[in-house]
Amino acid sequence: MGKICVVIILLAGISFSLEYKTKKREIIKNYIHNVLVYLEEEEENFSLCIPIPPEINGQKILRLKIKPMPDKELKIEGQRYILYRKRIKPHKEYIFTWKATIETQPMQFIMIDPKKVGRLNEIPLSIAHQFTISSDMYSMESEIVKMAAKEAVGNEKNPYLMIAKIDKYVRNNMRFLHDGMWDNAEVLLKKKMGSCSEYAILFSALCRLNRIPTRLVANTGHRWKQVYIPRYGWVTMESPGNGEIFTGGSLIIQMQGVRNEYLYDGWDYRSSFKLDKEWRGPTRWGNSYVIETIEEKD
Repeated sequence: MGKICVVIILLAGISFSLEYKTKKREIIKNYIHNVLVYLEEEEENFSLCIPIPPEINGQKILRLKIKPMPDKELKIEGQRYILYRKRIKPHKEYIFTWKATIETQPMQFIMIDPKKVGRLNEIPLSIAHQFTISSDMYSMESEIVKMAAKEAVGNEKNPYLMIAKIDKYVRNNMRFLHDGMWDNAEVLLKKKMGSCSEYAILFSALCRLNRIPTRLVANTGHRWKQVYIPRYGWVTMESPGNGEIFTGGSLIIQMQGVRNEYLYDGWDYRSSFKLDKEWRGPTRWGNSYVIETIEEKD
């Protein structure tokens, strides 16, 4: 059955909408995620952390098979991780795999009616407490970041309009640079450029200082953001993006709000491994390697 979708376009601080019809149809695909490990030298205490796709944003795991069985499973802010601690013998390839059938929703652009948006104090306490806290990446104690958070929203009190202003502020004060860096919010305000992850980090810092919950979401090569709007719930915004708000879309492998001690640099959107007491992202060195791949099948 045809369904009306609405696209929000923000231009010079003014929002207007375009409506069109589309068919909402769930997308079911099979995914095979492998982490391949090969070391030239024996490692007695090799550790590996692999994220499992979360069930958010209309995303559902219909079937999941993990091999080999992990040594430990944990959840951080609702995100599931599997952990391995293993002795790795030299000159032997090890494979760590999850296979999943996942249902995702097609991208649906939505219109937010500011008059129907609730107040910030209507946000559930569990969400407000968990997704507005500070972290070293947000540098929310920095005076520079605090000033930017105030400047971005001005006197606006409507949560949706505050989000729109913050998003516009970040895009106006940042130039996209695919540098693979994850600098904190204070550094980003000074250098005024950054990657998709850094756009999401600065956006999140300014939102959180204004009591608006955010979380970063990612697949193996890209990170964007989600924000909580009272009476609408979690919605998605691209990073950098152009102000559009939507639900559904790409497969999400990981969501993250604060630093995770099991990930490379605390913020990696990929699997991470620990070698010589240091967490690292997938890489090659000499003839050794830890490689992550994900294959999608209809």
